[in-house]
Amino acid sequence: MMQAVAEGLQHVHARGLVHGDIKPSNLVVWNDPYTRQPRLKIVDFGAFVNFFGKRDGLVHVSQIENRRLNHPSDVLKEGQDVKVKLLGFDDRGKVRLSMKVVDQETGEEVIPEKKEKKED
Repeated sequence: MMQAVAEGLQHVHARGLVHGDIKPSNLVVWNDPYTRQPRLKIVDFGAFVNFFGKRDGLVHVSQIENRRLNHPSDVLKEGQDVKVKLLGFDDRGKVRLSMKVVDQETGEEVIPEKKEKKED
């Protein structure tokens, strides 16, 4: 269902039918703490997160933290609860998620600090 909502939102946003601030990339989702479903499955290239019923999305290893990881298991455990942001969909319609842009304690979106250019 969440994928259908996000796809619908992406469709109407692309056509300019909704406000520019309401789009799939602004959605932050996390699991219901009362469900007993596995939440995280670790693979070599990232982690699959069950974020809505039977829906899974991929958090690529580059989207787990703001540092290089050798393997997702360096910081994640199988079945762990995590908070993710919906980035969108790949060319095959697969859900793309990010953990590094969401504060894992509060669920609030993390705004990256802009790097200042050094003057010569």
